[in-house]
Amino acid sequence: ELIGSYLSPYQQQLERYRASYHLYQTLVKEKEKLIAEKDRLTHQFQELDQSHLDPDEKDRLESDAKIMENYDKVYEHLNQVKNLFSEGHLLEHLYQIRTHLESIQSYSSEYQILSERVSDHYYELDDIRASIDDECQKLNFDPAVLDQIHERLYALMRLEEKYQRPIAELCALRDELAQLLEKAESVDDDINQAKQVVDADFQATLKSGQALSRVRKEIASRIETELVQLLKELALENIQFSIRLTSMDPKAVTDAACFADDGIDQIDFYISPNVGEVLKPLSKTASGGEMGRIMLGLKTLFIRQQHLSTMIFDEIDTGISGQVARQIGRKLQDIALSCQVLSITHIPQVVAKGHQHLHVEKVEVEGRTIALAKYCDFEERVLEIARMISGVNPSPSAIESAKELLLNP
Repeated sequence: ELIGSYLSPYQQQLERYRASYHLYQTLVKEKEKLIAEKDRLTHQFQELDQSHLDPDEKDRLESDAKIMENYDKVYEHLNQVKNLFSEGHLLEHLYQIRTHLESIQSYSSEYQILSERVSDHYYELDDIRASIDDECQKLNFDPAVLDQIHERLYALMRLEEKYQRPIAELCALRDELAQLLEKAESVDDDINQAKQVVDADFQATLKSGQALSRVRKEIASRIETELVQLLKELALENIQFSIRLTSMDPKAVTDAACFADDGIDQIDFYISPNVGEVLKPLSKTASGGEMGRIMLGLKTLFIRQQHLSTMIFDEIDTGISGQVARQIGRKLQDIALSCQVLSITHIPQVVAKGHQHLHVEKVEVEGRTIALAKYCDFEERVLEIARMISGVNPSPSAIESAKELLLNP
């Protein structure tokens, strides 16, 4: 619980440091990319910006070119329409029709609807007439203007072909390039700000990690003392046990990856099982029996702090026998006073200490291997323990020894 109260803040601060470091690295890479491509981006922006692009310009110019290229035909038909409006008295007749219908619209809803429809058409046609007049006045053929339109269309099509994008997308590209180049000018400021945050987060993470390390060292000292006492009860009377914490060197930190999720310490266990031997790494020195007892001792200490409901020991008694096995069995009984203990073992002395005994075996059923577990009564326990002592067909003496183990735990 004490370590957890320091570990959680450390991990939260580490996440903040990793996030700020990631942002800093991203900005640095963006700067490198912008520097590598700045000349190309600048050239593209200048070309597009100096072209004064308008998303609708190409469609507008193509329409103007078609009108000028077909000037005679357009002029003739527009004037014909204009003359029909003026000489055919179309609007005058429609106006008279509307007037007559308005005079009788109060007599019938049908007359009113007809009057409104004629009125709508009258105003629509009048608007069309005015638009035709405007088009006739605007209509003009100038070969020099047509040449300019063709030149501009050619320039626009050349840009579309070069960039493989329509004019509307080229306008968007121009604006995007402007933003990128503007960002290139300010990226150093962004990087400097991000670096300040990274440095602050680094110091905060290191400080939190060092606080966690101090607590670990205090707890490690207590574990060393308590574990040695427990191991003496497990027939390791002369053992020495040391927990060595090697803290990270702040000067060696190159990035956020140098911080581990569980702190800034490398933790190593050292033991000296016999008098006169120097402390050596646990993984290189301990025998199977010693390793099992050390793990049992550590778990015994941890259960006092963690308040577990169940603990499982998988052949933790490997490499031991005789009186040592009895002592391990008793220690498992002690642990069982605080929580449920499940022990997988082949040691008779340990089996005999159990409150209940499950026999597990593998059998083949219809081409498949399955495991069967069965609670043993007293006689079955005697038989299974005797088999552990002398084999599949236990001798009478093995059976007597098994009974003695069960009756005198």
